[in-house]
Amino acid sequence: MPLKAISQIHRLQPDVVFLDIQMPRISGLEMVGMLDPNRMPYIVFLTAYDEYAVQAFEQHAFDYLPETGGADSAE
Repeated sequence: MPLKAISQIHRLQPDVVFLDIQMPRISGLEMVGMLDPNRMPYIVFLTAYDEYAVQAFEQHAFDYLPETGGADSAE
């Protein structure tokens, strides 16, 4: 699944990609490291843990959104 997501990002060239930091198989941080830095979209990380924010910005994140766990949290 991660390779499919990376392939889709390369193919579609979106302006913005939202990634959860904690995902099955690889983290969102690892996934960003697999993207072409010359064609990097804006990355917005989602995380329930503030300590990951520093790591996200080290990976050139545009921003991060704290997850609160509720279905309405993105509104």
